[in-house]
Amino acid sequence: MRLGVLGGTFNPIHNGHLAMADAVRRAHGLDRVLLVPSARPPHKTFTLLASPEDRLEMVRLAVKFHEGLEACAIEVERPGTSFTVDTLEELWRQHPGDEIFFIIGADSVPELSGWRNVPRILELARVVVVNRPGHTAKFRAEDFPGISPETLARLEADRVTMPACLQESRRIRESIRRGESIAGDVPAAVASYLKLQGFYTSC
Repeated sequence: MRLGVLGGTFNPIHNGHLAMADAVRRAHGLDRVLLVPSARPPHKTFTLLASPEDRLEMVRLAVKFHEGLEACAIEVERPGTSFTVDTLEELWRQHPGDEIFFIIGADSVPELSGWRNVPRILELARVVVVNRPGHTAKFRAEDFPGISPETLARLEADRVTMPACLQESRRIRESIRRGESIAGDVPAAVASYLKLQGFYTSC
């Protein structure tokens, strides 16, 4: 099986996330894509924002009618900081023999070299970069010491290009705070959940 993994804070999840997962699913012939909300990411804080459990529920609502996309609670259920390498290790153990494709936006490429145990991440999964407006960073050998030229070439070859998605979680939160419509930015079920819970009205 070819298994995709798209992690993120999903704060909130939006239609761009779904389009990204689906684009990679189709481009690489993946059997399914797991969307994994980060419970306690090492680089972000969540003052006045949705809890890990609520963000997981929004992901579940978002993928309910999307073929090939599934919510995954692996980081919400695991204590401690949510490091990507730990998640991929656990998924590798849970799905022996499957080929794992880890999906990131092009805006994350400059940050990737600073993630925990990048060489192991690249052993566990094929990292697939999806284009993001204004981001064109390449995988340069000087930024990834110890990574073979063959692996760097594969990272470039595995890239997926899709129509530009302008949705951003930060902008959606700002729209909610200002009382503006987010129709078209998030699935209807997610919009209803956000309204019911009152999230982001004061952030």
